[in-house]
Amino acid sequence: KRVIQSRADIDPDFETTNGIKGHGFEIVQDLIMNAERRAVRQRYDDAVGRLYRALELLVQIHLLRSHDIRTGDVDINNIPHNWRDEYEELRYAHNNNQIRLSFRQTYRLLRVFKDDPLSLLYEENAKKLEDILSVRNNSLFAHGFRPISAADYHRLKDNAVSFMKSA
Repeated sequence: KRVIQSRADIDPDFETTNGIKGHGFEIVQDLIMNAERRAVRQRYDDAVGRLYRALELLVQIHLLRSHDIRTGDVDINNIPHNWRDEYEELRYAHNNNQIRLSFRQTYRLLRVFKDDPLSLLYEENAKKLEDILSVRNNSLFAHGFRPISAADYHRLKDNAVSFMKSA
């Protein structure tokens, strides 16, 4: 029920009367456990995709809760004034005149909020997280043709889970 509420908190199209309030990141924890179940079945591409989504959800939830920013439709007024032009430029690259942020853009947005704790943690772990993004993007699951091995999965999982626990 906490996972259900966690999803309802981040997904404006998901309605529930069944949820129980928790810390808000239960949906991230659920995806991590789901990735582990996929890996047990040797579906490493799928498992890494779920880790990637968990990392993405982590920052999305953080931005929504800490800065009232939805990464699928950024309200430019919630970004500090001196950074607005940079993000306003992204508006014209997407449909419906919305500003939608990619995985990298979402984590980079954190830098505009001085001393944001997740931003500082991301900067310390950026290389490891870029490794996850690179492997995922080069896999059959995303944009490439390289299957993800068990060794790849375990290395990426250790880095991703360590980062998410610290966050």
